[in-house]
Amino acid sequence: MPRPAQPDFLIIGAPYAGTAALLEALSQHPQVFTSAPIEDPAWTWSGHEAFTGTEAGQVRGGSAPFTLWNHAAHRDIAATLPEVKLISIVRDPVDRAFSNWSALRASGEEHEADFLRALDLEDEREAKFRYRELGQYADQLSHLYEHVDPKRTMILRYVDLVEEPEIAVDRICDFLGVDTGLIGSYPADTNPGGSPSAEQRAAVLPLFAEGVEKLRRVTGQDFGDWLV
Repeated sequence: MPRPAQPDFLIIGAPYAGTAALLEALSQHPQVFTSAPIEDPAWTWSGHEAFTGTEAGQVRGGSAPFTLWNHAAHRDIAATLPEVKLISIVRDPVDRAFSNWSALRASGEEHEADFLRALDLEDEREAKFRYRELGQYADQLSHLYEHVDPKRTMILRYVDLVEEPEIAVDRICDFLGVDTGLIGSYPADTNPGGSPSAEQRAAVLPLFAEGVEKLRRVTGQDFGDWLV
């Protein structure tokens, strides 16, 4: 019987946390077939073009980094992809927000030159400009786990992907059930764009402190270094 034309794994977020870099690394693996990243915040699997061109035995997957944020996508995955494995990369939420804002400034899409002011405006804006909301991982994972078994989800820290990419990607390969040690190169810096100043970090960190503690309860992992 032919395999269903569905992904075996999805990298579901967060945006500006190394999702493209991880997909690029996995694309080098002979046992993995990857599709192009999907950047549409409203994307869900239903009606998506089927995977084509895969070889027998390959694990198939892609990246849709707004999926972690998109509650409708959680329900869609539960209904249409009952066996898919999900990979979520979580990054220090202040750094993630700043990188997101910096990238959109560089592309000309973000016209607000003040990072803190941009955070204040986000409730009136579309998803890709919601720098604070996109970093509320605990709320996003809590909703996801209402629909998807947490055992099907792997949480990867962005700092591990940057500082120890070979170890991090081998952990992902183990999770996906493919051989380790078969990827030749890794991105050196997945999200350039500078870092927030000490003053900016001090001003923004309280927006995330409660969420960081909740993330510890949701995942059983300690993210206290983000609060320093």
